Amino acid sequence: MNLARSVGVGARRLLLLDSTRQSKHVLAEVYLGERWVVVDPSYHFIFRDASGQMLTRQQLLDPRKLREATQKLPNYPANYTFERTANVRLARIPRVGVLLRSALTAIWPAWEENIAWTLLLERESLLFTIAAALVLCALLAMRGVLSWYGDRRLGVQRIRLREQLARAGVALFSNPR
Repeated sequence: MNLARSVGVGARRLLLLDSTRQSKHVLAEVYLGERWVVVDPSYHFIFRDASGQMLTRQQLLDPRKLREATQKLPNYPANYTFERTANVRLARIPRVGVLLRSALTAIWPAWEENIAWTLLLERESLLFTIAAALVLCALLAMRGVLSWYGDRRLGVQRIRLREQLARAGVALFSNPR
């Protein structure tokens, strides 16, 4: 995936899953010829049909196409099928992963294919930075809503953040008498 991206070709991770949605093999999908074709870097192999046309994940759902593509590849495991695939395995997230996948799929059915998740999955520091930024935005929005509610509905005057910072600065940097 890094090689493809280094020359300006889109690439993303493709997971082959078993019946329990655990990953059994990792492939790559590369954007060539206006479509995502499947590449197996472990076997140095691009999936092609008998005529030499590169195959997509949807085409490899057909067991005949898969058998045709892999028949000349020695020792290619027969259990590597495309019945269950994912670009992102959210089930890995404890407790909420399965629910998160269901919610995202209900809201936006093509979410997994329309976002370049590979970069976030390969660079955990970037993932955590983005997650922290999203949490910060959510907390600031919640603070704004609570401030508005307190000011408008409850009539509670709050001390503004700037005023709190100014008081803290005075307390820290003033000379005690």
